[in-house]
Amino acid sequence: LVKKICIMDGQPVCPRSSRKMRCPCGEVTYCSTACQKYHWTIHKMTCKHHAKKKEGNLKKKIVEEREKQIKAAQMNSAGRDLTEEQKNIARKEAFFSENNGRRHSMEECAWQLGEHPLVIGGGSVTYGPDGEEFVKGDVTKIYRERVGAEWDGTPRFGLKPYEQKKDPVDWIAKARQGKSQRLKDMEEKMRLMAGYDINF
Repeated sequence: LVKKICIMDGQPVCPRSSRKMRCPCGEVTYCSTACQKYHWTIHKMTCKHHAKKKEGNLKKKIVEEREKQIKAAQMNSAGRDLTEEQKNIARKEAFFSENNGRRHSMEECAWQLGEHPLVIGGGSVTYGPDGEEFVKGDVTKIYRERVGAEWDGTPRFGLKPYEQKKDPVDWIAKARQGKSQRLKDMEEKMRLMAGYDINF
């Protein structure tokens, strides 16, 4: 039976509006918002409407988390198909992007490649007659010397779960398309400089 009087003080209607307020679950009625708020701490434990809403939110959260994991797995599996040369193209682009002020580029690239951000962030770019060469960061050495910990080989060791903090960039696509125009121009300059030195 649906209660027709306020569960808190027994009044049949709200003294101000002359109306009753009923919880969406239909189990309880209140004569005022004050009574409803006061009783909510008790009623929320048995309220079917609240339970259903909570369950819906939980399901939504699970679906979202699963989609995120699937996307991460797809990204990481795509990164495994790349050659080391292709990965180095993406690493160099992210390295220079970050150093030019585009924050989180190295972390995002590393996440897509399925490796620790220090592979890029702890790395360096060397220049020679053959152009730019990327030297990967030694994650084991960095953790051992700077933190006093042994790296377990996982991509997010010592870090929080990855969060997208900027407009996404597809570093895998950049790696597959080969050297960017910036890289080609830089390598051409290096070749010219090397040739100039030899001829000089």
